This record gives sequence, C-alpha cells and structure tokens, in this order.
Amino acid sequence: MVAFAACERAVTNVTVSSDAKLASFSLRANDSIPQYATAVFKIEELEDTGKVYNADSLKYLTPLDSVVPYFRFNSTPALARAFVGKDTIDLTGNDTLNFTVQPVKLFVVAADLKTTRWYNIYINVHQIDPNLFTWRQLSKAIADKNIEQQKALWFNHKLYWFVRDALGLEVYTSTDGAQWQREDWDLPEQLNVSTLVVAKGKLAGAGTDGNLYFSSDGEWWNYVDLSDYDVKCENLLFEFADSLWLIISSNTDKAYYLATTTDFSQIILESDELPASFPVSDFAAATFISRSYRPRAIVIGGYSADGLILNSRWSAEEFDGLIRWVDYSESRFNFQPVAGTQVVYYNDMLLMLGGMDADNKLRSKHIYQSEDEGLTWTAADTLSNAMSEEFSPRYRHSFFADDDDNLYVVGGQSLTKTFSDVYTGKLGELDFE
Repeated sequence: MVAFAACERAVTNVTVSSDAKLASFSLRANDSIPQYATAVFKIEELEDTGKVYNADSLKYLTPLDSVVPYFRFNSTPALARAFVGKDTIDLTGNDTLNFTVQPVKLFVVAADLKTTRWYNIYINVHQIDPNLFTWRQLSKAIADKNIEQQKALWFNHKLYWFVRDALGLEVYTSTDGAQWQREDWDLPEQLNVSTLVVAKGKLAGAGTDGNLYFSSDGEWWNYVDLSDYDVKCENLLFEFADSLWLIISSNTDKAYYLATTTDFSQIILESDELPASFPVSDFAAATFISRSYRPRAIVIGGYSADGLILNSRWSAEEFDGLIRWVDYSESRFNFQPVAGTQVVYYNDMLLMLGGMDADNKLRSKHIYQSEDEGLTWTAADTLSNAMSEEFSPRYRHSFFADDDDNLYVVGGQSLTKTFSDVYTGKLGELDFE
C-alpha cells in the first residue's frame, strides 16, 4: 500500500503468504452425475506429500473421465498445477480433469514464490457391483472322514463343525473357514448333530435318548431330562419369540407336537397334534423380522412323521404375544416338494440352496430367493448370484451367515458321496462403508 503526503514518500511493508496447503477439495455435481457432490474428501498432510481421498467411495461405475474439482487453499497461491497422466494443467478454477488414472498430482506454489507443496489426489469408486454375490471356495475338505452326520454353525464368533463317523463324534472350529482345528472336547455321544441350532446364546440339539442337550461353549454339555414329561425331543426348529422351539413326540400316543423352552429347565407344550403337512425332519427353518417389524419364522419342506416329502411352507408370526401359523402351500401350490434344503434370511430376502425332490433327485446348484417372506420363490439370476464352479449339488448341508454378513455353505451329501468343503459368499453392497 502506497500513500503520498506533501513531498515525502511513506511505504508500508506487504507480508506475502508462505502457506501452500490445500484447505479443502470437493467435486461439482452435474445433471447426469449428481453423486459427485456427495463425496466428502479427507486431506492428510503427510511429511513430504499430502494425500487427498474420499473414504466413502462413490457408487459402482461412476465415471471419472470428466470431473470438475473445486480447490480451496489456505491462502491464494501463486501457482496451482495438476499433473493428469502425461498432461500438465495450470488450474483456473473452471477446469475439467480426467481421474481415470490416479493419483492426480497437485503442485502448489505459495504466494512467496518459495514455499511449495505436493498432493496426491484419489477419487475412490466402488469396484464391486452392489447387486453381485461373490462366492469362493475356502476349503476343499475340513477333514477326511466317512461322515454319518454333520452340522456347521456360527456360534460365539467362530465356525463350528460337528461331525459323526464310525469312530464317534468330533468338533472342529475355525475363525476364517479355511483353517480348521480339531477340539479335544468330551462331547455327549447321544447328541444328534444334524438337529443342532443356536438359540438363547447356546448350542442345542436333540439326543438319541430323547433328551434336549445344550452347551454355552460347545465343550461342556448338559441336558434336560424329558422323560419326566413322558415325551422325546425329536428335532429343533429355531429361537423364536424369545424361546427355543422343539418338535417332540409323546410316549403315550406317539403323536408329534411343538414345545418351547426359555431357560433349558422346563418345556411348555405349544400345539395340538401336528398336522400331517408339518415336517419332523430334513426341513429348512429361519427366523427374521418382517417388513411390518414383527418377528417371523418359516419352516420349509422336509419329511412328515409318515416319511412323506413335503411342499409345505409353514409361516409363523408373533403378534400381541400370540403365535399364528399358516401353511402357504394351501394357497400357493407351485412349490415343489423338497427335503434337505437350507434357507437363510439375508438382506431383506430369503435365500434357499440345495435339497432333494420327490423323485430322489438333487436340485440344481442354483440359489432360489423369496422377496415376500417365503410366499413365492424364483431362481436367482445366475449373472448376479451363482455358486462357484467347484460347488456340487447337495442336500443336508449347512447354510448360514456370520456377524459380518458373510454367507457360508459347509458340507452336505450327494446321492453317492459326502462333502466337508466350505464356501463363502457375500452381497457386494454389504461390503460398502
């Protein structure tokens, strides 16, 4: 600043900024790609070169070839220059940059013409189709055994695989599905491992002696003596309405009933004699919260007490403390009989895999899905949800999800062999932050 007074000259010193740092970085939206404006960028001032990036990636297939960025600096720089591939661009504030090759490098010269700063700029875009399930094999075989019974579950933040062969009952555990460790646990020989479920924070299963067995850790087991009730525990369904649901048979009339327990100390009868269309073995079962925010459960297919393969889909809903059961097959007939299939509630839909049909033929390895809570079913699009090539059709396998929404398929059997392989899959969008 210069001022004149009479014949004397007065000069005020001008301070020139030495700050070359970037204050913020953002993208300008356009009519075709409004999501540009939603990206929030973080600036990390590293010792030699700053790093700029969006932690929450833009949606899959967002184009980056014509991006209009907005740079704001702590102080107006003397020069801001972008290096885009082999091109060098002196920024004007209205530039369109190509971010298909990253990082785009930013060189800043402060107003003092001495201080400089470099930045590497990244625009992250999701590389996975959000509608795509990615499946892969984790293990070809957990153990080389002549398997008679098996069941895998997710319990206490680990994978458990219970297996019975001619030598007895064993359990293997894993944290990743690829590496498995045999546990030296004293397991109850009466345990029917194919009936195992996770309920009320415990592992629970029916015993060949008719009792209900349970464990808090898989190593130490106790049981509920059902002889006092003059019944036998035949199978287990799931945890539903704050109770473990059992299928029991009466020693008196040999009929089958539903019963529950909340504390593994006593059981409560919950039904009249089960209808012939309600399964007692080789069914699929799952629980979930419906779109109306009510607890729901479904039991699919299986064999009746008379050994008939079923096409039933029993749905249960809890409302005002009451449980209402409905068989969807009474109104929707286009569901084929199936036994040994498995079902999982996942990302607001039911997924069903495997099983045997009424002609004793294995169903294909296609995954079926229901978006109306089990009323109707369609084959999943194989372009978006198909099992890996190594997978063979099977039934009596295990199919479940872990705490991080990873799906697992473990073991099972075909008409000629048994499996102990392990597969995992996940929907792309569930990996997004």
